[in-house]
Amino acid sequence: MCIYNFEPFMLDTANEIVTIDKTRIPLTKKEFNLASYLFHHNGNIVSRQSILENVWGITASLDTRTIDAHVSRLRQKLQLSKTDWKITCIYRAGYCLYHEASGVKSTSNTAGSMINSSQAI
Repeated sequence: MCIYNFEPFMLDTANEIVTIDKTRIPLTKKEFNLASYLFHHNGNIVSRQSILENVWGITASLDTRTIDAHVSRLRQKLQLSKTDWKITCIYRAGYCLYHEASGVKSTSNTAGSMINSSQAI
């Protein structure tokens, strides 16, 4: 059994279950796969292409709003606004799930914390 702790979230990859404070969050298989992928790359920018390949299994470059819609639903279902976890859309780079205390790993040291999109996964 593979259980990962991302306080207050627990991901059970064997049973494809996400809980928050021991309460199960109902997710579709695709939503679970997206959540798992983002949590396992937390603090890093993941490109849309990487998400399409690793979550959807699509290798072609597509201009689709599917990822945006799934991320939006995931934010709501995981109740991220009530936690220190955030999913940020990085213009022309992808998405980043990060814990506010840890921040985004792929940032520069300049004022405004500019995101370096060349470091996207």
